[in-house]
Parts: sequence; structure tokens; C-alpha cells
Amino acid sequence: ISRMAKHSTESDLQKTSNELVFEIKKAYWNVINAQELEKVARESTLQLEAHLEDLQSMYEAGLVATNELLRTKVRYSETKLLHLKARHAVRLVKKQFCDVVGIPLDSEVNFLTKAEYLPHDIIQIDTAIEEGLANRPEITTLEYQKMMAKGEVEIHRKGYLPDVFFLANLGYNYPDREYNKDFYTTWNIGIYAQMNIFDWGKNASKTQQARSRLAQLDITRQRIMDLITLDVSKTHLALVEVSKEIEVTSESVEQAEENLRVTHEKFKEGLTTNTELLDAQIMLIRAKAAYSNAITGYLIAEADLERAIGRTGR
Repeated sequence: ISRMAKHSTESDLQKTSNELVFEIKKAYWNVINAQELEKVARESTLQLEAHLEDLQSMYEAGLVATNELLRTKVRYSETKLLHLKARHAVRLVKKQFCDVVGIPLDSEVNFLTKAEYLPHDIIQIDTAIEEGLANRPEITTLEYQKMMAKGEVEIHRKGYLPDVFFLANLGYNYPDREYNKDFYTTWNIGIYAQMNIFDWGKNASKTQQARSRLAQLDITRQRIMDLITLDVSKTHLALVEVSKEIEVTSESVEQAEENLRVTHEKFKEGLTTNTELLDAQIMLIRAKAAYSNAITGYLIAEADLERAIGRTGR
């Protein structure tokens, strides 16, 4: 029973290890995403600043109305505020990462990885569920607990039987140095049994408790299998959905970039308004942010699926 308890604890340790690997990956990719969003906000601020300078020159030349200049200044202030919040978000998620990996929160860590999406086939849902049921440490832990419960049943059942002892003694004696100087041997063999007949009620109760625990573990096993199936299904669905989001947001970025280019050319030719140009810039910011969030969501969902099917993912 002690040996099974040791193996059960080792399985619990593996479960905690798998969850920690996922939490570290999640914290890491959140930092990468925050840095990418900060980069988008910074570039947008610089672009709007350059546009504001051009618009100021046009205003002084009488080519732009006052309200258009003021609207652009307001939008520029909003963009700077967005950039400021993005920088604060980067500092926050870096501290959260340090907390997850167990290092001082003010540690300087350089995150050089770029979040990239490499298309590949996603594991089939049936295969994922089968692998999860075979590999998840929770199932292994429960099997060891069942072995422990069976051992307890056997121990308490033996309480109905007598304890039998076998004894054998051999003596080598030299009793009298003066009159009986020869050594001689003695030996005896004995066997006896003992039983406390007043403990049968106690043994019956303990045996029933151990059997009830064994039956409960069978029910718990089915419940755990259902939860694992649900967990794998949920994480698999999330991965499939976010992979589709990447395709949509990637197209949105291309369309938003082209829309900004065309709108900017029309604005320089006087064929569109400043408001439409500002809207095109905001549209591009949102598209880039959505694309970055989608890639990060995919990488996190992929790591979560590895956890759900029992892979260490290291």
C-alpha cells in the first residue's frame, strides 16, 4: 500500500508538472503578444504624428478646416494613450511571467521569440480523446488508489483469521564446570494460534468501508474519464476555431493596409476627407491587433491541448 501511495503521488506530481508547463507557455506567449501590440501602437502613433504635422501645414495654408485639425489632434491623443497603456501592459505581463516561473518580479528578461503561425494538420478529435484517456496522470493516480483500496480489503479480511506462530529453539549448554563438564544441547518446537473473537465486528466494518471505497473509486474513474473527454473536446474546439480566426484576421490586415494606402493617396489628391483617412488608420490598428491576438490564442490553445491529452509539451 505504501508503494502504491508513492506511485500515486508521483502521478499527481506529473499532473502538476504538465499544468505548470502550460501556465509558463501561456504567460510567455502573453508577453510576446503584449510586445507586438505595443509595437503596433507605437507605429500607429508615429504615423499619426507625421500626418498631424502635414495637416498642420495644410491648415496654415488654408487647405484644411479647423475642426478637421482638432479631430486629428484628438485622435492623436487617443493613440498616444493607447500606446501608453500598451507599454504598461507589457510591464505587467512580464511580472506575471516572472511570478509563474518563480523568479523575482523585477527580473530583466528578454523575450526574443516572435509569435508565428505555421499551418499544420490538427490532431483528430477521436485520436486526441483516446490519447488523453491513455496518458492523463489522473487515470494513473486512480489506478494506484484502486490497488491501495484492494490491499486494504485484503488486510481487513485477514482479521477474520487467526494469527499462527511457529517457534523453534536450540540450546547449547554448559551447566556445571566441576561435576558436569560436557556440553549438551536442548531443543523445542512449538506452534500456536491466537484470535480475538471480539474484533470481528470491527473487522467487518473496516472491510465494508474498504469495499465501499473501492466501489466509489470505480464511479470516480468514470467521472474522471468524462471530464477528460470534455476537457480534450473543449480545447480541441478552441484550437480549431482560433485557427480559422487567423485566416480571417490575416485577410483583414491585408485589406486594411490596402485601404489605408488607397485612402492616403486619395487624401493627397483631395479626393477624400481627413476623417476617412483617420478611420482607415484605426481600422488597420484594430486588424493588426486582432491578428496578433489570434496567433497568440492559437499558440496558447495548442499548448492547452497538449496538456489536455497528457503530453508534457516541453
